[in-house]
Amino acid sequence: MCLARGRNSTWRIGGFLIYPPTLRLKPQTVYYLWTGFLAFGFATIFTLLPVYYINEAGLTPFQLVLVGTVLESTVFICEVPTGVVADVYSRRLSVIIGTLLLGTGLAIEGALPALAAIFIGEVIRGIGHTLTSGAMEAWLAGEIGEETVGSVYLRGSQVEQGASLLGIAASAVLARWGLQAPILTGALIIFAAGIFLIIAMRETSFVPAARTGRNSWQATLDTARDGLRTIRRSPFLVTFVLIALFVGMSGEGYDRLWEAHLLENIPFPVLLNLQSTTWFGIIAGLSSLLSIAVTETVQRRLDQSHERSVALVLVFCTLAQVAGVLGFAWSGQFFLAVVCHLVGSLCKGIAAPLRNSWLVRSVDPQVRATVLSTVSQADAIGQTAVGPVIGWIGSVRGLRVALSVAGIALSPLVPLFMRAGYAAKQDLVSTAE
Repeated sequence: MCLARGRNSTWRIGGFLIYPPTLRLKPQTVYYLWTGFLAFGFATIFTLLPVYYINEAGLTPFQLVLVGTVLESTVFICEVPTGVVADVYSRRLSVIIGTLLLGTGLAIEGALPALAAIFIGEVIRGIGHTLTSGAMEAWLAGEIGEETVGSVYLRGSQVEQGASLLGIAASAVLARWGLQAPILTGALIIFAAGIFLIIAMRETSFVPAARTGRNSWQATLDTARDGLRTIRRSPFLVTFVLIALFVGMSGEGYDRLWEAHLLENIPFPVLLNLQSTTWFGIIAGLSSLLSIAVTETVQRRLDQSHERSVALVLVFCTLAQVAGVLGFAWSGQFFLAVVCHLVGSLCKGIAAPLRNSWLVRSVDPQVRATVLSTVSQADAIGQTAVGPVIGWIGSVRGLRVALSVAGIALSPLVPLFMRAGYAAKQDLVSTAE
């Protein structure tokens, strides 16, 4: 891929041009709209994508997790290099290309219900994810300031949940024309989000990482080294890398297998004679509504500048999520299992933006995207290393045991969040001295 900066911040990529924005929107507005576009598209796709994998492509539990392993392996390989691209060249460019690739990869998966096509789509989606991961957060923090970015993240989480509700409803309606319909429609919406960024996303505060001499590749390597050096020097950032590792270990197994567990091990109620696809839509809708309400409460009541308070909320969310996952794994009754799943999903949804905002506030802006990408890479390592093991357990020992392993993998987060609160305080003291 050939990158070249033209006049007036125009970027040439191969034979194509990405022009400067023509709309005048606040960075917060661009972020909210982009988040809403993606959330609507992802909800339209992912509400029934696992069912599509199981019913249309015929994937086994092991293959379900293997799909995630392909995605996370791609993330592992590409995360830091793409983060460096965002720090050295342009965060706007990185997010635009990444969003377009997300839509392209998912469109390939929806067009061909075959394992090989799904793998190809996941590789493309993985590259897209690494280009947006860290770059969007770093862009937003640079444009609006670190002191306000935490509240914008939480508000963005609410926008995401609201848009997800619309996407869930759209998925249920589109499924009447087959399981491919919501996937292809959602992919088109995500692609449209990339087009929107081309005309609306401005980059006014970006200062490229210093380049060594005239060699931009040397600058890229120097930025990567600076990011890794920043992590090694900070006990707080080292702790966050470990947190991401265990989050990845648990998340891959649970996220890929919970739908299969409901379909195979828990009888659906005969209430109103609803199809399983409709029940999945109802579950996703309830999860979004609960997340919107609870996230609003957290945003109003939690002082995110108080490190200990953030750490305590994250500890509570982790304990509740572990209980929810284990309850879901061993419940034999549909509604009880759904309640446990909702508890786990709600706590996961609260914890993610809190972790992101806490991390963003603690990183040097010059290497922020690189550091965030490194933390995401740790998540990918956890998913890649442990995800297939959990999938194999699901195929050999049953989905209940596999989901239990995923829940137990979260337990180390409790002492790690407590350590992060202490390490953040120590970093502040060291900075002051």
